[in-house]
Amino acid sequence: MNIFNNKKIFTIELAELLASGLALQRSLRLLLDRSAPPDIYLQKILLSLQNGLPLSQAVEKQKEHYDPLLPFFLRSGETKGDILGALNEFNAYLEEKNGFFQAIKKQLFYPALVLCAAACSFFLMSRFMLPTLTSFFQDSQIAMPRALLLIIGFNAFFQKNLSLCLALLALCGYFIYQRREKLLPFLSDKLPLLNTYRRRSDLWSFFQDLAILTQNGLSLTDCLDLQESLFKSPKLQKQIGRLRFHLKDGLNISQALAKEKWLDPLFLEIIRNAEDSGKLSQAFQRIALLLKKELAAGLSRILAWLEPGLTLFLGALIALFLFLSFYPLLKILDSLG
Repeated sequence: MNIFNNKKIFTIELAELLASGLALQRSLRLLLDRSAPPDIYLQKILLSLQNGLPLSQAVEKQKEHYDPLLPFFLRSGETKGDILGALNEFNAYLEEKNGFFQAIKKQLFYPALVLCAAACSFFLMSRFMLPTLTSFFQDSQIAMPRALLLIIGFNAFFQKNLSLCLALLALCGYFIYQRREKLLPFLSDKLPLLNTYRRRSDLWSFFQDLAILTQNGLSLTDCLDLQESLFKSPKLQKQIGRLRFHLKDGLNISQALAKEKWLDPLFLEIIRNAEDSGKLSQAFQRIALLLKKELAAGLSRILAWLEPGLTLFLGALIALFLFLSFYPLLKILDSLG
């Protein structure tokens, strides 16, 4: 296994080696010696350094493997004479970005666990309880409730066509996995709640990256050129393209954002003030921070409704089977009374 498939590990280990006092090429050579099989991208970077290229240009030539923003961090560090500081800043940037989405995944763990528990409960009850209930109703000659008839019919169809159902499930899973990059924007357009969350998430990533790129000296049009290639959503790519067109047409960034109706007036006012003071990168960073807090608060509100809702669903499923279990006994007692 090649450990350098993870770009975060590469930059962390390179930063640690440089911090220990090793030269850049010596550090890269040590990292290359540790890779098995030899990392071809790292070999190309070393060759570029030996031919006189700076590290930022050497990494940029391998941009299909490394993070597209890494060369900009390195270029800033080369300008300041502090590559180690640039690597540490890049690692902190990745830690913040990845850590936020990891926190979201952790928050979604409980709802996913409840759904799995509901699926397992339904499977076990239909597998072991349904045959007993069916024979009990038949022996007691009591009419089955419609809910039980539906469950029995579904269970019989599933067991009769088990191979076909599993094949269809596997095919659907494979289709969703292959089309996930196109499917998520499609669902976002159809579901208002998901659309709001995805839009806020894209805006947070956009302004966080924009803050970093402008801090490294790129013009706004160059930043938008790069970001248009970074985002995978066709809708967002078109919006970024229109922003770039407005900037080339003579509008400033606040006017372009207002024309495209990207931001709330609060955020636009922050950018307008920053244009007057010449501190756009700090304004972009503040907006990214506010959007991140809004995302976290919105997700907390969704989970506050989702978790008890799923718990109630699981409880209702168990209550249904309990009712069906006691229904024949209640009917017998009613007839005796």
